[in-house]
Amino acid sequence: MSMLNAIKLRPFLPRAMATGFLLLWALITMMVWINWRVESTLIEEKVRNDADAALQSKAMEIEGALKRTYHTIRTISLLPGVRVSPQINRTSADQDVVALGRMSSTDFETVQQLYNHIAASVSVSEVYIVHDGFRPELGQVPFAMFDQVIVDRINRAAALNNVKNGSADSPEQDESEEYLDYVRQLAYFRTSNPVMPVDGLEGILPVNSGLLRTCDNSQYTSVRHGDVRNTFGFSMSVPIFDLFSRRFKGLVTAVLRSNVLEAILIGLPEVPLTDAERAAMLANKPSSAQAHPTNFVLQDTRSSIRIHDRRNLTLANGNPDAGLIAHQSTVTLELAGEHSWVMSNYVSVATLDRALAPGREAAIGQVAVLSVILGLFWWSLRTMLRRQHRATQKIRVLADELDTSAQNLARARTEFQATLDAIPDLLFELGLTGKIYDCNSRSADPLIPSGMPFVGKTVSEAMPPALATVFLAALMEANAHGSSTGRQCELILAQGNRWFELSLSPKTKSQGDEARFVALVRDITERRAAEDQIQSLAFYDALTRLPNRRLLMDRLKHALASGSRRVNKRGLLFVDLDNFKSVNEALGHDAGDLLLQQVAKRLTACIREGDTVAHLGGDEFVVMLEELSEDVAGAAMQTESVGEKILSSLSKPYQFSGYTHNGSASIGATLFGDSQESFEEPLKRADYAMCQAKAAGRNTLRFFYG
Repeated sequence: MSMLNAIKLRPFLPRAMATGFLLLWALITMMVWINWRVESTLIEEKVRNDADAALQSKAMEIEGALKRTYHTIRTISLLPGVRVSPQINRTSADQDVVALGRMSSTDFETVQQLYNHIAASVSVSEVYIVHDGFRPELGQVPFAMFDQVIVDRINRAAALNNVKNGSADSPEQDESEEYLDYVRQLAYFRTSNPVMPVDGLEGILPVNSGLLRTCDNSQYTSVRHGDVRNTFGFSMSVPIFDLFSRRFKGLVTAVLRSNVLEAILIGLPEVPLTDAERAAMLANKPSSAQAHPTNFVLQDTRSSIRIHDRRNLTLANGNPDAGLIAHQSTVTLELAGEHSWVMSNYVSVATLDRALAPGREAAIGQVAVLSVILGLFWWSLRTMLRRQHRATQKIRVLADELDTSAQNLARARTEFQATLDAIPDLLFELGLTGKIYDCNSRSADPLIPSGMPFVGKTVSEAMPPALATVFLAALMEANAHGSSTGRQCELILAQGNRWFELSLSPKTKSQGDEARFVALVRDITERRAAEDQIQSLAFYDALTRLPNRRLLMDRLKHALASGSRRVNKRGLLFVDLDNFKSVNEALGHDAGDLLLQQVAKRLTACIREGDTVAHLGGDEFVVMLEELSEDVAGAAMQTESVGEKILSSLSKPYQFSGYTHNGSASIGATLFGDSQESFEEPLKRADYAMCQAKAAGRNTLRFFYG
């Protein structure tokens, strides 16, 4: 009865096993998912905590700079020599207040030293003493101006840039906005604080200007070498009260540049002015000078002052797109003044995603491995049960039908042969000398022409020489080591080039018998084609068929790794098409793709064999030049020559879709190969030089001599 029940239940056993395996897979997958959710929560919390800690540290640094500035100008306003000075401003910047007897040389030197100290520690641009009644419209200038540190720096920058006084490239001077704001501040103090309080300046808050253009040109040395964004800043002012009457008589103000605070946000000692200063900064602090853009924003909520790292395109005008931000930290600076200063630090969605990516990929990998293991286990168990079931049936048949054993044996041989015939591989039985004792193959196997006998011949007689050589080598290996697998051979047949893989192992033999081996020859042509296609997709751009960024990075690493063994220079050209966006907008992306394909052909025609043209994506290409001159000047000339050739080629008209397009490109060039640098650094230099070419009007080449 129990056997009958077992027979009835047997059809349901595979389904029950499959259900059990699925439940087990679901349970373990849920555990992996829960673990990943816990881990991702911890990662997100760490990212937020790191952002908060970085914000607190940077806020303390900014707060310290502003406080030091405030305390310095307040100290100056309390100096007796400043409080007793006559309440009169100068009518010309050439007037010397010491020579005119309006301030003693000792008092002037004391203020000068205080200015030098704050200029060195905070990079304050200027400190002015402005007396009440200031009339800039009549040509008046402040009572005293302390800017010698900045003047020295302007002179050094002018000397490095070969700028002569009075030339068309001299620094621009524009004090109008600054002076007008001093008139406003004087009026404010005159009304709000006409007499010095009993507790001194403790109860009087400083006054800040809004963001305005100042007359300090330390960051804007000339029209040619400057950036107008660096001319803006704001002033911080405290009142001056007469020593005897204690009545308001003027103010002390410090000019603080917005790019000085930007440099503090980035982590630089100062914003470099000239190529020489920039090179020195790269040499002394390369990690800071080339750091990724920061996500700090400093702003005064009651004025237009908003300062951030201008390299950070996500923080346009210091106001990021909320959809791109995953976390925002904000802290209020504890400062004296009429304005409210706050700092923010943003964590972008992309940054958080990069932090989560390793854990997410690990969780996916765990589920994938689990799925494969359970699938293999299920398949093995199912196969074992099927084999056991077939064996049981055969035993029952042999026990019940002994008289038909011969027929069953013939049937088994027929089934075995059918199994062999169903195998898509070619099977051989060989001797150690290569003699073929048996052969089994599909009728349409391209390796065995119809009607050709193999049995009784050696592999050298029956097979192409290339395949015979592989067979004999595999025989020697299998005889020495017990097996031989993975040997591959390409043959040129009537059906075309075909790839074959050989696996060979010895047969069990009795003592004294000749060694025999079973060889399996598999046609792997399709697999090799798939591997080649995967290789092409991984390392080549699908549109232009040029090497992609991944292959370019690999070649750059290889070039830098071999730099210590070779003395030849190498060149790198960063090519960016001008106005490419207009082609996509006017003619569509199909036209843009045709343009990129033509550009790829022209770039390839401009280089030598052994050089590399890569497509980074969009309208960006990179050319890597090998085997240049050992001399830096010679290598630079060769690189520039190729760049000019590319400019000429890319500026010729393009024909596509019945339309003629006149294009151009901007190219940045650099040399590399003689220093221990990372593979990203040459690409950054070339990219920087390309941006300079864009700024110079496009359709040109700029060289980075870093």
